[in-house]
Amino acid sequence: MRELLLITRRNLRRHTVVLLAIFLMSLVFLLVHNWHNSNGIMDGRQNEIWHVGNALDLWGALEARDTWHLEYFFWGNYWPPGFYVWLWVVFAIFGATHWAMIVSNFGHLAVLLWGAYSLGVEARGRRVGVVSMLIVVCYPGVIGNMVRYEPSVAVTAWVTVAAVALVRSHGFLIRRWSLLFAASCAVGLMMDRPSLALFIALPALIEWLLGLRVGQHRRRNANIAIALALLLVMVGYWHWEFVHLHWQEVASQGAGEIDSHGEYTELRDPSSLYSLLFVFGVLLDGQAGLVLG
Repeated sequence: MRELLLITRRNLRRHTVVLLAIFLMSLVFLLVHNWHNSNGIMDGRQNEIWHVGNALDLWGALEARDTWHLEYFFWGNYWPPGFYVWLWVVFAIFGATHWAMIVSNFGHLAVLLWGAYSLGVEARGRRVGVVSMLIVVCYPGVIGNMVRYEPSVAVTAWVTVAAVALVRSHGFLIRRWSLLFAASCAVGLMMDRPSLALFIALPALIEWLLGLRVGQHRRRNANIAIALALLLVMVGYWHWEFVHLHWQEVASQGAGEIDSHGEYTELRDPSSLYSLLFVFGVLLDGQAGLVLG
């Protein structure tokens, strides 16, 4: 009996992190479910209504084998297709509903919790990793965005995973983690366009420069080159098409404020510091980016 208790305690200790993650996600699920039943979808003046429409249209095109619309959503749409493809499995199980879209956010939340725990472990060990998970679940920017079908939680999750891979690459010295860094960046970039790059590009540059001070320049530079090649293969063409098709619209958003009718209510110099930092400021204010912990 005593040996059985020891084995049980050892197994529980081994799976503490997984059990804690499941417990935290269950609490979030109850909160989100209660909120969704009371509120539902937004009034149509936010981006969520566009994402809902795109997700339903793409799913409908897939079911109807409508190649024209599939090609449009994969290569010509304003938002990348990764965020919509992510929930196909959920649609297949629960049906194409707004609640199913909300449920798909929990996949990103699981990724985020793993990333937060892993960063904590890299910083100070398992206890800090567990505390990091708790901080993330209490973070208003995470919980607040879980109730909406928008890519905020997705971007936050994949920025965090990219940060884990970046730290474990030791300044792009280890090829496996360098490639995983590129792959996680690619997934994040297919969730919400270049927003991920605003948060991970500078840490990547700093990590590379710090690594060069240590040595093994040729190996680090080779790993960076391979990682960049992988990134371009995975997402380069879509972002090239995005810039080609939508650059003027994106630039106009940083040059003023537009109301629901498409009329400018404020105009700014596109070359001003405020305009240049507009998108980054909006994302930072929306609590996207690296999760502290």
